This record gives sequence, C-alpha cells and structure tokens, in this order.
Amino acid sequence: MEMLLDAVGATTVETGAEITIPEALRTRYDLVVGADGLRSTVREAFFGDAARPRYSGIVAWRGVAGFEPPVYGETWGAGQVFGITPQEPGSTNWYAAVATPEGHRESLEELRARFAGWHGLVTRVLAEADEESVLRHEIYDLSPRLRSFVSGNTVLVGDAAHAMTPSLGQGACQALLDAAALTSCLGEADDLGSALRRYDGLRRRPAQRMVAIRRGP
Repeated sequence: MEMLLDAVGATTVETGAEITIPEALRTRYDLVVGADGLRSTVREAFFGDAARPRYSGIVAWRGVAGFEPPVYGETWGAGQVFGITPQEPGSTNWYAAVATPEGHRESLEELRARFAGWHGLVTRVLAEADEESVLRHEIYDLSPRLRSFVSGNTVLVGDAAHAMTPSLGQGACQALLDAAALTSCLGEADDLGSALRRYDGLRRRPAQRMVAIRRGP
C-alpha cells in the first residue's frame, strides 16, 4: 500500500479518513468508488440494506508453525479442511476451515480435538500453536446479490460489491478485474453514466456467479 501511495502522490489519495456523511461525497466528487469491503458504508448509504453479510457456516483459523514440513497441501474431512503452505525457511503457514455455528467461540483446544487422529503433520502443527498468535475469523459473504453495482455517480468494486468466501481463492482476483474494467470503461466512454453502465454490464454477473459457488468444507 505504501508503494502505491508513493507512486500517486500524497496530495492525490487521502487515507485513514472515516466516512461519516457519505452523501457529501457525491456532491464533492464527480465519481465515488465504494471499495470499502464487506461491511461497506458506501453500499449501505446508496444501495440500500437488502444486501448484507451472510454467515457461511465456516470459521477460519490461521497461524504459523516453526518448522518446515516435508510436504504441503490440503487434507479434507467431513465438515473441515486443514492446509499447510510454504512460508520462509524454518517456518510454514497453516490454516483450518471448520463448520461452526455462528457465535460459537471455539477454543484452540477444541480445534485440536476436532483434528485428533488426522495425519502427523496436522497434529504437530496444532500442538505447536498458541492462542495468542492464532487468528480466528467467522467467514461471511454478501447476500442477496445486488441488482446493480452502480447508483448515480457511485460505483462499487471488490468486496463492497460481491464479497465471497476465501476458499474460492477469487476475492482479490475479482477486485482487480473490477478495477481494470472500471478504469477501461472510464477511459473509453464519452460520459460518466455510460461508463458506469458498461462497467456494471461487464462485471456484475461474472462476479456474482463466483459468489454463488460458495465452496466450503
């Protein structure tokens, strides 16, 4: 992010500002791009509150183990997945996705019990994990689908428009496709309205099809 900000210049982009009056953006700027994530302030202000975060039924755990395993990959079981991926020498990333009721605060010890009896790498990684360094997040996507990514001079991109589960491996990819398409449409169109309509036509259905896949353990 710092490299990108340095490239465009400090006077071009303002960061860290809280949006308290979204309506003021529309009068101050020719174009408002809502790229503010799953719980988008811009989406709620200008697109209604019908599309909201939807719990996927999955909790994701992530951490780092202090050894290099001989193999990497995913192991699948009923209602849960465990993955081990490379990091730097002497350590490895790991993650677990488990079917969990919303609001249930499972402990690391309970997670170990879930994977008891799995192969040795899984149990070794979890044995070395500690509560303070492990990340735990309930996973949400966006539902129901928006009828348009455009409202007046406001347009949504990325998770603000089509948040999806990380197991798809497509969230950042789809956001980059949004950005590229929006840039192209703005550069080619004669006016803002036609540019945004073209963007919506190019990106909404493909992105929403990806959300609908909603793959999980």
